Amino acid sequence: MGGRSEEKAIDFTRRLLHSRLQYYCGADYAKFFDATDDEFWRLLFYATTANPRNLGHILYYLHESHLIYERSIGNRAVRDAAQRYYEEKIAPYFKMNRFLHESFEERSSVYSLKELLEAIVGRARDLKRHRDSAVMRDLRGTPPTSHFHIPLAFEALLSTLELNFFVTKYYEMSDRDGKRVAVYALNFGLCEKYTIAYGRPTEKREHRLYFVERIFDYTPIFRRFIQNNQEIRCDSCGETVEFDKLEALKLYGMKCPKCNIGTCQVTNLSRKYAQLLNSVAPELLLPNTEFGILQILSTERRSMYPAEIAAELDRSYQLVGKRGKILAERGLVDRNENEQGRRQFELTPLAEKSYFNESDDTILELPPPGTV
Repeated sequence: MGGRSEEKAIDFTRRLLHSRLQYYCGADYAKFFDATDDEFWRLLFYATTANPRNLGHILYYLHESHLIYERSIGNRAVRDAAQRYYEEKIAPYFKMNRFLHESFEERSSVYSLKELLEAIVGRARDLKRHRDSAVMRDLRGTPPTSHFHIPLAFEALLSTLELNFFVTKYYEMSDRDGKRVAVYALNFGLCEKYTIAYGRPTEKREHRLYFVERIFDYTPIFRRFIQNNQEIRCDSCGETVEFDKLEALKLYGMKCPKCNIGTCQVTNLSRKYAQLLNSVAPELLLPNTEFGILQILSTERRSMYPAEIAAELDRSYQLVGKRGKILAERGLVDRNENEQGRRQFELTPLAEKSYFNESDDTILELPPPGTV
């Protein structure tokens, strides 16, 4: 997303919010927002990437923190709401996958992406103090390090992280060596949590190429991730093949060089989190919807109607009701009726102890400074 495209996206965010407020509230956004300059709308775009669903979550948090107290919403409020959205709705992705009723390999593959994300965030934090580059020495204050670029061939490694809003692809362009690369941005709320300045400088014309400066080339990080976490194994004889043989294997349709019968499969495995995943008792593993119900109840910390949970999970309230009954039979959810006779779900102490009192998977275990 180039400078002109970003400005259009920011304007779209402004117009979207204005039209919704006019339609539902009959009021202009000036009634609710302290938006006296373009920086407010830029921050709101950074926090939501102009995605209506993300915008809805951010506005809900802003309503809770400001509007119900009749306080206008300013820049600091948007930053705080973005961080809360990251912590409550995005970061729990890894915890959910630790307890999913999937094979060890499938859960390990997800946790390998957590390792990759930790390396990316660790590098972004390191670059805040980087002054070896002429462009960084020329900047005043903390330089923005939220964006990075990689060769197009590595994009597939980020597809799951992008789908779950940890990163966003901004655009493709040529780097300083003339090679086509993809530019990605870390989630804005993640950057707020880990004190990473977001965006790029705009004082000089040459800052248009800021994102493709060589210091933002994360190719070494991705190569190291592939070498350390990807395993190539024959599905017939179980033979493992060195990573540097991958290109040769592709030329022969991934046929196993040892048995000549099986096909070699590439899988991502987390070395760092293998012990954590192995420590999960099989009886604790749950299907996606069931654990999603528990996760939402844990985050909200209140009784909830099935329809409320269903809206969060993009499921029908009937399905949530059925799965909630199963969870209640296992002692993980209380199903009580309120004064109006409506069923409500609430997390039990057993569920809290079993799934949410251990290590916090939402926290990134960042590498020591200077090691990425």
